[in-house]
Amino acid sequence: MKYIASILIILALTVSCKKDVNPVKVDPRPLGDINVVINSPKIKIDSLAIFSIDAKNKVIETTEFDTLKFNLTEPLNDIYKIEFFSEKHITPTQVWLDGEKTILNIQVDRFAKVKEVKNSPLHDHINQYSKKLEELYKDPVENNEKIDAYLLQQIDEYKNSPFAFSPAEVYYYKNKEDLQKLKKLDSLLNTVAKKFNNHKINIQPLVKKSIENF
Repeated sequence: MKYIASILIILALTVSCKKDVNPVKVDPRPLGDINVVINSPKIKIDSLAIFSIDAKNKVIETTEFDTLKFNLTEPLNDIYKIEFFSEKHITPTQVWLDGEKTILNIQVDRFAKVKEVKNSPLHDHINQYSKKLEELYKDPVENNEKIDAYLLQQIDEYKNSPFAFSPAEVYYYKNKEDLQKLKKLDSLLNTVAKKFNNHKINIQPLVKKSIENF
C-alpha cells in the first residue's frame, strides 16, 4: 500500500509541475476589430500581420494568447491580407471583411486557409455572390444577359464598398468588346464612393482607357 501511495504522490507532483511549466494565459484585452484563432498543429507561428491591401502600415500581433486581437485605424470595409511569421514559409492569404469584432478561424498546415468568419456580413455575402455567379456560368450563353444584370446589380448594391470593383472587373472582361456596355459600366462606376477612387483594385481607369481607344 505504501508503494502505491508513493506512486500516486509522484504522479500528482508530475501533473502539478507540468501545469506550472505551461500555464494557461488569460488574455485580459477585449475583442479587437479583427480577432484571429489559429489552428496550426504542425508549424510554430510566432506572429501575424494584418492590413488592408490599400494600407501603408501593418498591424502585428504575437501568438502570446490563443486569440490574436488586431485594432485598425479605419472601420473594416476592404480586402485584408494576412501574413505569417514562422519558422517555415506560409503563403499569405486574403479575406474580404466588414463588420465589427470579426472573428477568423484559420487552419495552417502546408497552406493557410480561412475556415470560418463570424460577424462580417460582407464576407457572408461574397460567399453567396460566388455561388450565384458559379451557377450562372454553368450555361454562360443561355445566361448571358442574366450574368450582366447580376454583376451590375452587385456594383450598384455595393457602391459604398471597394467590393464593387470585383463584379465590375468580371463585367469588364466579359464585355470589353462592347462599347455600349463599357459606357454603361463606366457610368455605374461613377456612383461608387469617391473615397475609393485611388483604391488598388479600382478598374475604372482601365474601363475609361478602353472606351477612349475603341
